[in-house]
Amino acid sequence: MQIWEHGQEHARTLLFFPCTAEPVWAFSETIALLSRKWHVFQVIYDGHQPEYPGDFTSVEQTVDEVTAYLKSHGVVQLDAAYGCSLGGACLTRLLALGEIPVGRAIIDGGITPYQFPYPLRKLRLALDVLSFKLAANNRKVLEAAFPPERFTLPGHDAVKEYDEIERYEHGGAWHEALKEYLDGNFAFVKKFLARELPEAVMYIPETTYLAWVDLGKCLPETTDLPDFFANKAGVLLEGGNGLFVGNAAGYIRLNLAMPRSIIETGLTRMVEAIRKEQG
Repeated sequence: MQIWEHGQEHARTLLFFPCTAEPVWAFSETIALLSRKWHVFQVIYDGHQPEYPGDFTSVEQTVDEVTAYLKSHGVVQLDAAYGCSLGGACLTRLLALGEIPVGRAIIDGGITPYQFPYPLRKLRLALDVLSFKLAANNRKVLEAAFPPERFTLPGHDAVKEYDEIERYEHGGAWHEALKEYLDGNFAFVKKFLARELPEAVMYIPETTYLAWVDLGKCLPETTDLPDFFANKAGVLLEGGNGLFVGNAAGYIRLNLAMPRSIIETGLTRMVEAIRKEQG
């Protein structure tokens, strides 16, 4: 979680909790207007900005971190606070805890626990799930609920961005073709090593696009395999020992999610470097 401050020259303070669906840049104009008269504390949730990856954890943790930030910066009370949707839930908790008094608060569509009887809560939940599934499986509904021009970064083609989402959500045929190609890459590497470097040991895994290859018998005196292949073969790869587990000396990890021609070129360079080293 991050907090961006704007308009620090102003005395009046305003805490801004955004909603969960909007990207950070969507509030830039609003924040610019507010910061003309207010010292604005803009909350940036984890996972909402490329510079701050990660996953949103909880309303409770967010409010605790915001409270700690404000106190550490000498803010013991706020003149105003705004929270929308998820931000409204955060603001509701901030007000309930009372550690940072707030002069005026706006809770805009805050997500709060339903106060309905249990059967009605279950029905409400079912309607929410149905609406999300409907939006996810219907391009027109998705665009109506989340207009592409509003949810696409400036300078990006909004239609193209949503086309990519649709391919991802409904790319069953593409996905099957991808898995078949990756299986072919594994089979190719195993056959190549058996022919050109029989002392290498490789097993085809049940999942993933990463291959573990034991080169311990090929280069028994070489302790830093990534350095060896980078300088001797011009191939960048990762070694297993110390990076992933503590007992993988002599292993390398190969990314096979690429065109087969590139894999063949890399393997050929590696075999040539090993043979030169072996003399």
